[in-house]
Amino acid sequence: MLTIAATSIRALVFASLFGASAAHAQSTAPADETESAAGEAPDAGDIVVTAQRREERLQDVPIAISAFSGQALESAGISSTNDLTQITPSLNFTQSSFSPQPTIRGLGTRGVAAGDESLVPVYIDGVYQPFLGSIATELNNVSRVEVLKGPQGALFGRNSTGGAINIVTLDPDNDEMLRGSLSYGSYDERILKLYANGGDDVVAANVAFTLNKDDGYITDLNGGPKKGWVDTWALRTKLLVRPADWLDLIVAYGHVTRDDTLATGQQPYLNNVVTAQTPGVILPTRPNETSGMGGQLNLRQDSASLTVRADLGFADLTSISAYDNAEQFIDSDVDSTNIERSRLPVDYFARSFMQELYLTGETGRLNWIVGGSYFNQDAGYTRQQVITNGNPAGPGSSDVTSNVGTDSVAIYAQGTYDFTDSLSLTLAGRYTNEHKDFFIENNISGATLEAEHRWEVFTPSATLQYRINSDANIYAKAGKGFKSGLFGASTFSTVPVNPENVWQYELGTKLKLGGWLNANFAAFYTDYTDMQVNIRINNLSTLQNAGAAEIYGIEGELFGRPTRGLNVRLGFSKLWGEFTDFENAVGYEPLPTGGNRIITFDATGNKIIRTPLFSVNSGFDYEYELDNGNSLLLSANAYHAGKSYRDADNRIVEGARTLVNGEIGFRLANPNLTFTLWGKNLLDETYTVYVLAGGTADSALYGRPRTFGGRVSFEF
Repeated sequence: MLTIAATSIRALVFASLFGASAAHAQSTAPADETESAAGEAPDAGDIVVTAQRREERLQDVPIAISAFSGQALESAGISSTNDLTQITPSLNFTQSSFSPQPTIRGLGTRGVAAGDESLVPVYIDGVYQPFLGSIATELNNVSRVEVLKGPQGALFGRNSTGGAINIVTLDPDNDEMLRGSLSYGSYDERILKLYANGGDDVVAANVAFTLNKDDGYITDLNGGPKKGWVDTWALRTKLLVRPADWLDLIVAYGHVTRDDTLATGQQPYLNNVVTAQTPGVILPTRPNETSGMGGQLNLRQDSASLTVRADLGFADLTSISAYDNAEQFIDSDVDSTNIERSRLPVDYFARSFMQELYLTGETGRLNWIVGGSYFNQDAGYTRQQVITNGNPAGPGSSDVTSNVGTDSVAIYAQGTYDFTDSLSLTLAGRYTNEHKDFFIENNISGATLEAEHRWEVFTPSATLQYRINSDANIYAKAGKGFKSGLFGASTFSTVPVNPENVWQYELGTKLKLGGWLNANFAAFYTDYTDMQVNIRINNLSTLQNAGAAEIYGIEGELFGRPTRGLNVRLGFSKLWGEFTDFENAVGYEPLPTGGNRIITFDATGNKIIRTPLFSVNSGFDYEYELDNGNSLLLSANAYHAGKSYRDADNRIVEGARTLVNGEIGFRLANPNLTFTLWGKNLLDETYTVYVLAGGTADSALYGRPRTFGGRVSFEF
């Protein structure tokens, strides 16, 4: 049975006394204006979401969704998609080397091979983000973020078996404004954010810029500068042209540059490494120390899109065309110690194009959507494993180039029919035809291998909703998710892993209690077949299929505004899950002298991986207006996650953690300046960001310790 440590209980009780984060504050200007004019708190459930490709109130949508406005995210200290874990039940962001790996309800990405994609896809303004290395997105010019839970195969399409993260950025308008913030904190952390907007009723534009740098928090036992530093900047701009009242054209461009030393394990986990007994080796004695030669990550990504929205009278037409180009270099020290045995430099690339076209309309009691999409991607890498003199086998190298091409075409439809004002039925389905081709070459021997495969699948869903009254509704849903098969881009094999198939059955309710408290609960069961599980052979990642798994759980959120200026929130998730058929699993067994050997074992009955079986979050934010128009600001949030298992053998257990963040600030009414003091990981919790098992070592990266800082924000 899960036991929460006393410090964890104290932290959560403290936060719960005040409620929970502003994550569900209103995202629409009219609601805020109503509050100012009438002096009454708006209903937090009125936030508008587009989970069904049309605008609806959060509390009216028969889907389990956590939705957060941009202001709510800022108040909660959420600056990237990785941080959403702290305020979203059932969502967990972990990492495998360079690749963020989100999971929802135990379903998530486990592979990192070229051409692999996330089971929890990220969309920015309707544009799919296919490259795994770019899932961790900085949040700056955000209107809202929607986290959809459960398979979204009908409307969001390919690979959304766990759910989807839908990021909606601010559209340009004629309101001229400039806002920004400058933050400085521990480890010389500097964060600059700028946002500008302006135009008229016909042409308007905006631009957002983010700079995030620090000097690292990991001590180098060799006496060098600290490692674990980050140097990132991102730019996103949008141009809106409205030639007629019925037509909008939006051109968007984004760029991301990221350099860091967080991409590979910084120290051997529990000092399990083949060099543990090598003379002269320096082994860490505590977290956030390293003697390794260091690794690095360099990411460059450019994206562009054109969105057309047209009111055709009988229906609304939306067209989205997008191109993305990402290049990423990674160099890792395989054993993470000062005894350099081998390095693994890899150059990744991914170029993709997508086109989506859909119509939404209403005919009598029927709300409907029909659409189609096309996706093309060319992804690959060049990998060199450089063997140094520190390896008993002597120096040498390997050099491999691999490429995976994807072509996917889909058509889909959804209809919601209101039998009465209380009872409605939604049926949806998507047909997907996907083709992949694969090429790999050993650049030293000249050996090559080519293969291709095609998959076809239909992913339906059905939802029955009953509205008890204006403050309560219940729904039952069944839906299928699908992840296409994949070639192991690091292995010489023409046999792909089989597609994953997921059926999830859900029963949920959405309530408003006492006129202000929104309460959403869901229970679900997931039948999972041919789960694609990541394994590492000779320190290279590849995939294999688990026969079957099942997951079931419950989750809930309570959020609202009990009084003017105060937002509260509490959420929880409890999962039960195990492999029900996984006889030929591949894993690692530690050797007495250090390092691991590869073994084959039966993982049937073992727990699902990379997601905590229990988590709870709570928090609040409060703005107290003074008589002179200035304001005092106070916010805090706490997140506790139980232990989780890294791999199917359940050997590596990532321990429970409790993270508490808080802010206190003072806002001037004129000029519009805000001064804030912030703290993160206030309990100074020691926790792992990830642990990677390999033949050479179990490598770990630990999270940042307690940090403090200050921020100045302005808006003109």
